[in-house]
Parts: sequence; structure tokens; C-alpha cells
Amino acid sequence: MAHDFREVKAAVMNTVKEMDKKDPNWKWKAVVQKAQIKIFWSYLEYKGEIPPFIITDGSAEKEECCAEDEDFIVLRDERGYYMTGAILGNERIWQDGTLEECVVRLMRYLQGRVNRTY
Repeated sequence: MAHDFREVKAAVMNTVKEMDKKDPNWKWKAVVQKAQIKIFWSYLEYKGEIPPFIITDGSAEKEECCAEDEDFIVLRDERGYYMTGAILGNERIWQDGTLEECVVRLMRYLQGRVNRTY
């Protein structure tokens, strides 16, 4: 199922502001498009690696989700590799929440991961 990420633009922009406050050394910015969210981190730009992190729909052909998990979104690193994902839905036992909740969770995961790594 294709998601329209523009529906969660306000939450993305608010999360970017929070990420900036928590990361005084580097700046974050996001571009929200229909099929994906591009997340730019100034550290990669500083290193000359401009490609952004991307949140987009999961891809069955890359085996990132199985057939019953059609509502699966993924976070990809600057090289396009799968980092983590979230399953949309309200079954709290195995699903992660609404599109907005999942996008915000992936963005927070990204910041935590890069702060631990760099």
C-alpha cells in the first residue's frame, strides 16, 4: 500500500525541530514528498556525502516485509540500505501505530543511532 507522507508533514517538521534542539553540533532538515521523506543531516554534508536518509514504503521485492505486512514503512541510510522499519496499525502487540507515530518513531531512532555512532 502506498502512503502519502505529505499527510504527516507537520509532525515531521516538529520532530526535526526537536532533533535540532537535541543535537547542538549538527543540523537536521527534512523534505516531505508524497512517496518518501528525505532527512538530511549536516554531518553527511560536511563529509561530502550529500544523500539523505529516507523513510518510504517497505519493499516486498527486497524482502523487507512479508505479504501480510502491507502497511510497512522503512528507514534507509544514506546509501539506500535498510536500517529499520515500522508496521502501521493499532494492534499494539505487533503493530507500531499510525503513520504519524511510525514516522516520528523512525526519525527518533535515526537520531539516536547516529548520535551513538558518530
